Amino acid sequence: MSPDPSNARPYDLPLGENEIRLVRLFKFSDGSISGELQHFQFKDWVPPFIATSYVWGDQDERCSIKLNGHRVYILKNAHEFFEEILTPDHYDQFPPSTTWWWMDCICINQQDPAERSAQVGLMNTLYRQAAKTVIWLGQESADSNVGMAFLQLLAEDYTGTEEDELYWNTNIRPHIAANSLGWKAVENMLTRKWWERVWTLQEYLVSKQGSFFCGNKRTSFNQMTYAINSVWHWHQRRDSKIISREGYEKAWNRLRLVFWQDYVSRARRHLPLVALLTYTSTSSVTDPRDRLYSLLGLISPTELDMIGRPDYESSTASIYTRFAISFILKYRTLDLLCIGPEMKGNLSSNQNKEGLNLPSWVPDWSLRRRQSPPLLCMANQSASPHMGNFRPLHMVPYDSEYRACGLETAFPEGTVSFSNDSRELLCQGIILDEIDGLGGGQIPDGGHHEEEDDDGSYLEMVQATSRVNNPTEPIRTINKTKSLDKLGILITHQVARSLVLDREDPYLGDAAPINLFARELRHIGLQQQQDLLVELFDNRSRGLYPPDFDCPDSTAEIAEWFNLNNQLHVRGMTLEEAVTGRHSGCDDHGGSGDDSIKASSASNENMVDELAAGSDPQQAMKFATRFRSTALRRGKRLMVTSTGILGMAPRRARKGDLVCVLLGCNIPLVLRADHQEGDVDDVGEEAKEEAAGNLGREERITDMHGSGKKYTVVGEAYVDGYMNGEAIEDVHNGVRNLEDLRIV
Repeated sequence: MSPDPSNARPYDLPLGENEIRLVRLFKFSDGSISGELQHFQFKDWVPPFIATSYVWGDQDERCSIKLNGHRVYILKNAHEFFEEILTPDHYDQFPPSTTWWWMDCICINQQDPAERSAQVGLMNTLYRQAAKTVIWLGQESADSNVGMAFLQLLAEDYTGTEEDELYWNTNIRPHIAANSLGWKAVENMLTRKWWERVWTLQEYLVSKQGSFFCGNKRTSFNQMTYAINSVWHWHQRRDSKIISREGYEKAWNRLRLVFWQDYVSRARRHLPLVALLTYTSTSSVTDPRDRLYSLLGLISPTELDMIGRPDYESSTASIYTRFAISFILKYRTLDLLCIGPEMKGNLSSNQNKEGLNLPSWVPDWSLRRRQSPPLLCMANQSASPHMGNFRPLHMVPYDSEYRACGLETAFPEGTVSFSNDSRELLCQGIILDEIDGLGGGQIPDGGHHEEEDDDGSYLEMVQATSRVNNPTEPIRTINKTKSLDKLGILITHQVARSLVLDREDPYLGDAAPINLFARELRHIGLQQQQDLLVELFDNRSRGLYPPDFDCPDSTAEIAEWFNLNNQLHVRGMTLEEAVTGRHSGCDDHGGSGDDSIKASSASNENMVDELAAGSDPQQAMKFATRFRSTALRRGKRLMVTSTGILGMAPRRARKGDLVCVLLGCNIPLVLRADHQEGDVDDVGEEAKEEAAGNLGREERITDMHGSGKKYTVVGEAYVDGYMNGEAIEDVHNGVRNLEDLRIV
């Protein structure tokens, strides 16, 4: 312990290395609060103390207390906490004369950036060594006592595991189900600000034990865990209308990290930083630098070194860029580029849209996303340790990695470098093709982009026009009907595989049952031709098919998507022709007029039989769930390239964007030529002609890939047939070339 500082102003004596301040407080009969602030050295002796976790609130709202005889002003929320906790009701738990407290707004000189940086580096040690942590959810409200009591009831209802129903207390379930006021109060409790503040996550996860307080009511960490588990099970397994998902999701997401923290601790591992950053991107933070610094107590020593000592004197942009460079060089991976476009200020899925002026390859962690849970992209769902994910623990054994860059996932030494100003990333990659057509569809909630010129609800289809895709007469007359049927089946399978990213589950664990999903897609396509079939075959009375062919409710969104995109050109036919097997212009297939009519009639009879057989409800539900995850939640769009490659592109992709596989990046990327700083003018007249579309595709691609060309990252893509090292094999076989790329 340092010398008695009672004659000095509270912060006149600076803190030494590994030293902290603790405060002992008293509340007097007139309501005033006074106490002493002392220094303690971790390496010597620190008395048992209680750490606090709370929300700062409005920093302009302050209340006065006295420390060491001097008046200081602390945050209003902190003052309200001590007004409650220092009352006689809590003397048995927190006797004022012997209780030492640690609270950041009192024990850290917030006006000293150097001290603040040093103390932030001690947060992990501080919360781990605290005797307990008290979480302050806020003052009592009209229904907070009801909410705390109902949480206790929910905890008693569920005290076991998901698999063991014996742990459910059947005696109190009817009282829970019927208590609408209790559920509303719980929703209000679980949406309080504490659940969304990024700093409070570390404080919660590393603490040994503690309590939640709201007003003068409290519950233990364990009881809150059981209660949130119970809320999730009631909503997911019993009655989805009993509470909204938004009403408990922040608490549930936090609880999932509690489970993960326990899991990695037992395995002597740490939570991966990038996974934490993306998972907590819906949380709020006052200082954007704390997106990184608030997580220091949860990550590995390796990633601690990447971030370095907390630095509140450098700009947020420089801190984020330094971390991105350190991450890329340490792990020799470019997977981080997949996240960059999702964390940019021009997406309305981000609540503070301005963002920072960062290169396209650097994620802007300052942005707070609306979507939750924020599993941003395929790279985030990777099972690779450097990216990580927080899938349910039973999914941990699944290896769901895509390996577009081949088995050697690290980029070769010397192939990645950065410009002196850290704005450009130089790397190598393979240009697969350029985007020719894009499917339309519903924009995800909160996913509208400022550059999208539409009604705010849908993206229009962008028609494919290359010679390979456009259903022109010369191409169609070359193909016979059988060949078109085989091509249609192939396209249907590739589209079905693309729509689900070739995965059966939302955590990308198992390969998709594509034959079954393709059958569901065909059934949806045929259903859309119901009116045509009725006109051709008036056979209802003969019982050839049911009175209607309505799609199951689960596939209604896919049916809507199909209607928007059924005329997209893909390898010489429309999507509708490929999926349904109905080819326009039968005479072009080489048959006579009479033969064509017979073929068409037989084809329609087969369609009627397929519709009569109906859809498999289980597979339809799986297909619809995966479609919803890919197209609606992740916002991916069906794409077809100039040579007919199919896949899913980011919603901001445009016709002419390039589809690439970069060395060291497990997911293909869509890149866009950057025309700032006069790029087109600087490369001469030939490039100007190219920009105007006067060169052929092969010449255009060759010319665009000069070493002086710059690109921005548009986003990650699923590219059917190129997710497992096929592009690298093409290079080895001399089919494709490696290109030098400059990403800005």
